[in-house]
Amino acid sequence: MKFKELTLGFPDSEIEFNRKPEIFDRAFYDPKEYVDKLSDFNNPKAILIGRKGVGKTAYSAKIRRVFNSYSRGKSVRIDLSSIPYVSFSKISNIKGDVDGAQRHLHSWNILLIFEILSNLDIEEIAGNKNNFKKLKKLYKELGFSSDLTQNVLLASKKQFKVKFFNQEIDLTHDPKEPGESISFSNIIDMSKYIQKLFQTLEIQSPLILMIDGVDDVLRVKKQTRDVLAGLVRSTFNLNEDSYKYNNLVKLLIMIRDDIIKTINDPDFNKIIESTSYKLNWYDKDGKSDLLHLLNLRFQLSAQLKSVNVTNDPLAIWNKFFPVRIDSKSINSWEYFLEHTMYRPRGSVAKF
Repeated sequence: MKFKELTLGFPDSEIEFNRKPEIFDRAFYDPKEYVDKLSDFNNPKAILIGRKGVGKTAYSAKIRRVFNSYSRGKSVRIDLSSIPYVSFSKISNIKGDVDGAQRHLHSWNILLIFEILSNLDIEEIAGNKNNFKKLKKLYKELGFSSDLTQNVLLASKKQFKVKFFNQEIDLTHDPKEPGESISFSNIIDMSKYIQKLFQTLEIQSPLILMIDGVDDVLRVKKQTRDVLAGLVRSTFNLNEDSYKYNNLVKLLIMIRDDIIKTINDPDFNKIIESTSYKLNWYDKDGKSDLLHLLNLRFQLSAQLKSVNVTNDPLAIWNKFFPVRIDSKSINSWEYFLEHTMYRPRGSVAKF
């Protein structure tokens, strides 16, 4: 058999998830059972940290696959790759030398709660349905759409603050009911009002929001990293509120470890320690988990499906490679690991 005859799927897990879900399912490997743990609403773990290429997006896709395909609930991906972080930094109206998560916490609360509500119907609310209607009416009055990027751009404009702060907003959702209006003096007031109503909803349909595509924050100015700190703190707070107030909602973040290290916030280390998993492929003997994953890829090819890799995990590998690299005097598999740095995407791409 030749390399060109192998069926390896796609190096990009999002493309494979969308175009060849049956291949994605057969080749996905989760040795530490992170999929079940992250999608457990009683488990506080909600952040998956890992280097570029270790499979964070694959986990995001797998959780969506499990939820959406097997009737466990609904899972939606929020792609932040196109978020205008520079515009986001203009949303906050907190003055002074406030740094870290607090500067953008309330902006994220407003945006993320809208993302949750936009994926729900009133039939899925077991608590205060009137508050659900109020929130939907408020977001409609704010002019929010289903496009998160457009909502960020809208909220960053000066006209947004002029229009909605210190002016009354009509929240009457039924002409037969008494009128109701509300006014806000700043984004913090608006955020607290929205969060207070959100806590009363008792959402009964399981919903997971997968926050991915955070890597683009590396392309912007250092001070905009506070936007990311606010995102992490907001998701943490909303997850804790959901657990406390009986909402079957969970927000998950997929993020690179080098980005995590850039965030400067006094409580950040505590949040990371309590709510994150570190995704890597350094197992007990340094190679078996990644080799098992590669064997799953190999066995997508019909000619290799019957090869027994239980007794000899390198049985397929040795069909394609010499046992040793003579010029280096080392095992070929170990040599391969050194050049892929234990990353699944690098391993598949090398073929």
